[in-house]
Amino acid sequence: MTRGCPFGTLGNEVSANDELIRRDVSLIFEVIKQKLAAFFLKEKAKGRLAKRADTQRMADFCLAMIQGAMLMGKINRSSQPVEAVAREAVAHVKSYVVKSEPRAHEPRAAFHRARVTPLLAVPLESKFDTIGTGPLRRAVHGTVSV
Repeated sequence: MTRGCPFGTLGNEVSANDELIRRDVSLIFEVIKQKLAAFFLKEKAKGRLAKRADTQRMADFCLAMIQGAMLMGKINRSSQPVEAVAREAVAHVKSYVVKSEPRAHEPRAAFHRARVTPLLAVPLESKFDTIGTGPLRRAVHGTVSV
């Protein structure tokens, strides 16, 4: 990985005189964060995330983690920081997943496979395949280059 997030890169270069650009970049990150928070809120409303889950904090955490990892990946010219952080972020989010008891007629293993949210139920590599050819997918798969 030799490039980071284009918005993060732009944000790092903003000077005190670039207030409009800073606000635009901030708005882009706010939209991304709110989409993540909305996803977590929907999962919480369905009973898939614990009541203690703070959806805004979870979104902040995920966005900050991936941005930091992409910066480190750019500096180190390696996809390893993004891959490691993505795995740790998924593990952290999984700590909020509610595990319900299966009904009497439902086998335990099949119940748990169906109960875990779709985002968390598939292998890490598969999650990023659904993003298409975007920078996050390329970063995780190590195909981003200059």
